[in-house]
Amino acid sequence: MRGIFVRYLFKDIFTEWLEYRRGDLKESSLIKYRNIVKTYLLPCFADKDIRTLSYEKVKEYIEELRQSGGRQRKGLSAATLRTIVTVIKSIFCYASNTKRLKVASLSDLKADSKQKEYRVLTTTEQISLEEECREKLTHKDAGIILMLFTGIRIGELCALKWSDIDLKNSSINISRTLQRIQTEGEAAKTKIVETAPKSQKSIRQVPITSNVMPVLEKIKGQPGEYLLSGKSKATEPRTMQRYIKSLTEKLSMKNVTCHTLRHSFATRCVEYRVDTKSLSEVLGHSSVQITMDRYVHPSMEMKKKSIDLMVKGMYRKEKVVE
Repeated sequence: MRGIFVRYLFKDIFTEWLEYRRGDLKESSLIKYRNIVKTYLLPCFADKDIRTLSYEKVKEYIEELRQSGGRQRKGLSAATLRTIVTVIKSIFCYASNTKRLKVASLSDLKADSKQKEYRVLTTTEQISLEEECREKLTHKDAGIILMLFTGIRIGELCALKWSDIDLKNSSINISRTLQRIQTEGEAAKTKIVETAPKSQKSIRQVPITSNVMPVLEKIKGQPGEYLLSGKSKATEPRTMQRYIKSLTEKLSMKNVTCHTLRHSFATRCVEYRVDTKSLSEVLGHSSVQITMDRYVHPSMEMKKKSIDLMVKGMYRKEKVVE
């Protein structure tokens, strides 16, 4: 009697993988990964047996997404491509390790893409924005100043309560993030959730600079109140994003987002030679390499100054030895 040939369709393995990961993924990540697969992977691989998908085939499709993916066919962002590669690798690992299927190894698969250019405030723009916020100093203005001098993420800022702020020791404890996510199974509906930050390294203590301390002392609230709202109910990220957009446009600054404030903080730190390890920990990056790749791009002038310092130091040491 001839055996029955069983097909292991990519779409079925994906469904099993999603259920398998449900216990160890945050709800927001679960929804994000499901949408990524449905949008970018199922259209190409849904009805294909996962055992027939070669490394070359997957790599070719990733390259296609890099060059011409997205609604405008201009190619997907580096961040989206990285997520796609992470997810498909995990699905193939599940098929191999849990289902015991003979599938291609995707360990060498990478999301080769140019790093996105970040909008950074000039020093003049940053000072202008800070002065405007200090003059009005609403709770949202204080939040903007805090972002400019801590690099805190928008979701982390929105989840910040006064119980997280230690004015005596000039530090902030970041242990939660707030975001609006799609309701699972209901594409048109969303909800606000408050969860742990995106990675273990994101749970951290951040120093409060001396110029920010008076700002926080002036608007200090009760332990259970949120910093941004001054109430027991949080301000959601898109409300804060709209406020930042409105305020910066009033100051004739274009294309400023909450991410711009974080990138500006990181860039100022690099310009003033804050060591990369410290900066990485303050930003809550999962690795120093992320900080290096994203922000540490010294100019030729900075390289020349650094090398000149080395030369001067070398000859100074030589004279001491003599």
